[in-house]
Amino acid sequence: MSDDIVVTPSFPKKLEKEGACLTTKQMPFVSHVIAWLVLFGGIVLSFQIVDRIAPQQFGTPHLVAVSLGAASYMLFSLTLGTLMNRHNWAIQRAAREKSTPFSFRFGADGFGIDARNSKTDYEWDAVDEVAVLTGGTGVRVGVFVYPVAEADLPESMTSEVFRAQLETWRAA
Repeated sequence: MSDDIVVTPSFPKKLEKEGACLTTKQMPFVSHVIAWLVLFGGIVLSFQIVDRIAPQQFGTPHLVAVSLGAASYMLFSLTLGTLMNRHNWAIQRAAREKSTPFSFRFGADGFGIDARNSKTDYEWDAVDEVAVLTGGTGVRVGVFVYPVAEADLPESMTSEVFRAQLETWRAA
C-alpha cells in the first residue's frame, strides 16, 4: 500500500484538549462559568423570594450564610475539577511518552497506531468522525480522539487535503 500516509504525532497540548472536547462534548470553560453564575443567581433569587414571603424565619444573616456557602461550593467544585483534569492529562501524557516512538498509519484499508508497546488497527467503519481542529485534524474512534497536527503531516500536505483523503477512504 504505497499510498498510505504515515504520521509521527507531536500531540500539541492545545490540539489535544480541543480533540478531547469531541469525545465528551465538553463545554468550554467560559460556558462552565456562565452556567455556575446562572445557578448561583437562581439560588440567590430563590432565597430572596423566600425572605420576602417569610422574613421572620429567614433573615438576612441566613441569606448571607447560604449565599457564601453556595459561592464556596462553586469555587471548590471549579478548583477540584480543574485539578482533576490536569491530573488526568498528566497521566495520559506519561502513558503516551512511555509508548514512544509512536506513529499513525492511514490507508485505504483503515487506520493504524504503532507504538513501542502495542499495535492497533481499525477499519474505516470504526472511525466515527474526522473532525476539523484548530491547526490540525482529529480522528475519533469511539471515545478516543487521535489528534494530527498539520505540522506533523508529510510535506506539501495540508490538513484540508488530509481530511479529504481520510473521508474518501471512509466512504469507500
